[in-house]
Amino acid sequence: MADTPTHDGHTSPEHREHAEHLAHHFESPRQQLESVRLGMWIFIATEILFFGGLLCAYSVYRSNHPEIFVWAHHFLDTRLGALNTIILICSSLTAAWAVRAAQLRQRRMLIGMLALTLLFATAFLGVKYTEYHHKWKHGLLWASRFDPRFIIGLGFILQAVAGWQLAQLDVNLSTADVFWPMALQGFGVGLMWVSITVVTFSTLKPEFVGEGSAIFHMVRNIGSSVHISLSITLALRMTRANYAEMSALVTPYNEALRLPWVMGGWNIESTRGLAALGREIARQSAMIGYIDAFYFFIFTSLVVLPLLLFVRWKK
Repeated sequence: MADTPTHDGHTSPEHREHAEHLAHHFESPRQQLESVRLGMWIFIATEILFFGGLLCAYSVYRSNHPEIFVWAHHFLDTRLGALNTIILICSSLTAAWAVRAAQLRQRRMLIGMLALTLLFATAFLGVKYTEYHHKWKHGLLWASRFDPRFIIGLGFILQAVAGWQLAQLDVNLSTADVFWPMALQGFGVGLMWVSITVVTFSTLKPEFVGEGSAIFHMVRNIGSSVHISLSITLALRMTRANYAEMSALVTPYNEALRLPWVMGGWNIESTRGLAALGREIARQSAMIGYIDAFYFFIFTSLVVLPLLLFVRWKK
């Protein structure tokens, strides 16, 4: 049964037993569920946008230059491609299964599915190493023919622009307000990581590609984990700090709270009124925390740009 908020923003009594599953920045379980669905649809839309453009470009280029694809197919291994497709499908299944096991609190199943997912990920990297090692030996990496440092810088700048757009949001946002910055960020990430990979392996001898790939992905994962951890820590820390700062102003001695155009439908004369006001403060505090995390994202995207001057690569 879907939950029904009452006129003062509270969840009806028959649904209060689900309160432990309700995040602090949502007013009701239904709002939380709809937000999750919206987020999933935004993710699917960005995937359609990215792969739709990619497939469209492929179709146009192939129709205009069919001879290039006839020549290129001699360097492809359909068996490795089919094997990686199977690996990706299986890893998607085990990852989804792990999420379901976590929801059901099946610890052994969760650990087993995560272990299988990591095993499939290792197998995927092994297949990609085999493919790219062959292309590297024959000089078939087209990206090695241009200076990738400009593309890396462009990718970081696009991420900063997307972060700035996200930092301008407020609690009254729409789907489009989130969709376009995320699409821009995804495009910037694609430009950045492809070029970073080219730079990383451009000066590496072919016989060291395997070891270099392992170190590269390890450092990338560690760096991503550190940045994500710092961003989450900053968002949570600023959310709590702002909640403490704003809730300290909710007192009978605050003259502003006596003004009807300030309080609106809230009041501090009853427990329910205070609870509704507390939820709104929590919502506003969480939004400020996210905005601070977006500004941190902008800073880290721009601060690395001078480091591109020290990047060298083999033409």
